[in-house]
Amino acid sequence: MKLVTTRDLEALQATMMDAGKSSSTIHHTLSLFRATWNWARKRQLISGDNPFLIMDRLKAEGKRERYFKAEELQLVLNWLKEKKSFNLPINSVCSSYRSTFR
Repeated sequence: MKLVTTRDLEALQATMMDAGKSSSTIHHTLSLFRATWNWARKRQLISGDNPFLIMDRLKAEGKRERYFKAEELQLVLNWLKEKKSFNLPINSVCSSYRSTFR
């Protein structure tokens, strides 16, 4: 069996970039290959140098933004509304929220 080389992995990375894949997708794919390599090496199924050690890999893109769903926002607003110290600003947010989503 021919082992995967660093050149093979760099070619895969370049092909994925040319295909318009995001750096997060490429990073994830190569991480799976690296984990598989380490698993097989640990079990002595393969030998040789780990091709990932000398490879220049892309960094994953920034964190994903996540927004509250309407139900989650309502739970947070209800919880904050119960807190007396946040009463004034939260009342205006709650009424704005209700008029926007109802």
